[in-house]
Amino acid sequence: TVTRPLAELAQGARRLGAGDFDHTIPVRGRDELAEVAGAFNWMTESLRQSFEGLRTLLESTTRLAGVARREEVLRLAVDETPHVVGDVRCAVLLLETGWNGEGEVLGRLWLGEGGGVDGTVSLRPDSDHPVARALSDREVVTTHAGALGLPTELGDAEAPSLVVPLLAGREPRGALLVIRSGESRAFGETELMLCRTLANHLSIALQLREAHEQLVRSEKLRAVGEIAAG
Repeated sequence: TVTRPLAELAQGARRLGAGDFDHTIPVRGRDELAEVAGAFNWMTESLRQSFEGLRTLLESTTRLAGVARREEVLRLAVDETPHVVGDVRCAVLLLETGWNGEGEVLGRLWLGEGGGVDGTVSLRPDSDHPVARALSDREVVTTHAGALGLPTELGDAEAPSLVVPLLAGREPRGALLVIRSGESRAFGETELMLCRTLANHLSIALQLREAHEQLVRSEKLRAVGEIAAG
């Protein structure tokens, strides 16, 4: 009969509206109601993953905001990204100079595990390198790990990867590099959204740290000047 599947759908909708993302609807047969039940279960699982990711993201960005040193911010970002996005590995690339569209630009690569700078990358703004394209277009670029030229321990060459630009306003400062670990599934829209948001918070945290360091240097210079003036 039609009554029972409709009642189960109605109950599922009420429980979902109440925040129960673990409830699923039995899928019976292969008719249109079964397809609706399957689609409902898929939507519920997607919402559950989104809310879990957002909750973890909030916790991670709160920790980022409380870190004092830039090196700690970078290390924390590398460590926190897998908790936010899932089964991934990541690195942070910071540019040594501005991204003005001309000449060669060096970037410093932070992998996190080594506790500091793990290497440098040379980029040209006019090249087809995934990082160069992401920085020039100010958009996320989907690629594979082999195209990034990163150390092999970060992932298989064919592993799906994301290059998420780190922007200060519209000025590229670097990129968050996210590599799928353990599977070949492409990144979904929820994961893209979480990576973009995490990259935005990382950019803000880095700018705050830079402003703080500049303020400390200014205060030290002022103190030295006062001492010299007697």
